[in-house]
Amino acid sequence: MNKILMKKLLLLLFLLPNLVMAEESKWKRKVTPTTTLESGTNYNVQKALDAGVTQEQIDAYLVANPHLTPINAPTKTKPTFNVEAAKADGLSDEEIQKLIAAGPPKQPTISQEKYDKKIRNYCAMQAGDAKSDFAAKKMYETCLDQYGVSK
Repeated sequence: MNKILMKKLLLLLFLLPNLVMAEESKWKRKVTPTTTLESGTNYNVQKALDAGVTQEQIDAYLVANPHLTPINAPTKTKPTFNVEAAKADGLSDEEIQKLIAAGPPKQPTISQEKYDKKIRNYCAMQAGDAKSDFAAKKMYETCLDQYGVSK
């Protein structure tokens, strides 16, 4: 019995200074999720175009990374209707006027379901950098709120 008590005292003697003098544990630190994005969230579109990236690739990249802000994007000119080519194709003046009034064809947009899925994936990646599960959950929820996606 005396040996067991001696071992416990010896163990306590070695552990006590470590418990008293140890630095604060990482579990006790407060981690507050940020609601603002970090700096450096600009995406230079012109630089990417000069490097040989196509506009479709840039658009897909910006959709997949909604936190990026495109800068230096070349201005897009509004397409004009070629009346002479339409007449050469045999269209009447009435048909040409209807086409001009209708305007250019609408570009397909991403569905809300796809957008929500991309935002959820992005927020999950951001929350993966957290130090604890609680902080990760809060960061994920804050990110979803920031982009207006339901939890």
